[in-house]
Amino acid sequence: MKTQQLLGIVMSLLMLAGNVTSVYHGTATMRNVTPAQLASEMNVGWNLGNSLDADGRAAINALNNTFISVVRKTGGIMLKDVL
Repeated sequence: MKTQQLLGIVMSLLMLAGNVTSVYHGTATMRNVTPAQLASEMNVGWNLGNSLDADGRAAINALNNTFISVVRKTGGIMLKDVL
C-alpha cells in the first residue's frame, strides 16, 4: 500500500515538474504588417497533402515526374486535362 502511495506522489511531482519546465522563451519578433501586406508577399503554392480528406479514388492520383513536367510547362497553371 505504501508503495502505491509513494508511486502516486512521485508521478504527481513529475507531472507538475513537466508543466513548470516547459516554458519557451523565443527570440523571434513579429513584423508590424497588415494582412493585405502579408498576402501580397505570398506566392502561389501547390498543396501536396490532404490526401486523407479526399473522397473515393480522388487520392489515388499519384504525383509523378510526368505530372510535374506538365505543370512546369504550363507555368504552374493547372489544366482540366492534366488530371
